[in-house]
Amino acid sequence: MKRPCVYIMASQRNGTLYVGVTSDLSRRAFEHRTGAIEGFSRSYGCKLLVWFESHVRMDEAIAREKQIKAGSRAKKLALVETSNPDWADLYDSLNAQSMLLLDGAALSRQKASDSETIQTKRPPQSPSLDRFALLAMTTERFRPPHFATRARKSATVALNSS
Repeated sequence: MKRPCVYIMASQRNGTLYVGVTSDLSRRAFEHRTGAIEGFSRSYGCKLLVWFESHVRMDEAIAREKQIKAGSRAKKLALVETSNPDWADLYDSLNAQSMLLLDGAALSRQKASDSETIQTKRPPQSPSLDRFALLAMTTERFRPPHFATRARKSATVALNSS
């Protein structure tokens, strides 16, 4: 699930809580579960994904994470209790949702390829440039201005001295 999310991991029901933010929740939850990354959640055994909230933009997710971290423990427990009163581990359901989305995307791609009405458009072909011409254009564009001046001066000096 590649989307900015704020999440809460717990060690057990009403246990130690960890609040975090990530752009890939399933990967990050897996890292917490396996203890792949050292830190607070590994030290305190926060392996259960008990709450998460998706956001459109990462800056919104970070602001929400800061808001939750600044809140009291009671407010964090209330967040979990309202959406997940049984404190069930949401990791498995999260991955099941991701698999359904992936299966749906694969199915729609297969339908699109089977359909004869969909035609793919190729981008217009650009005139071919040999790689040396392309390299010359690129280096000329990104060369610092003083470099070109020095090169011209040294070439002029070389011509005058001969």
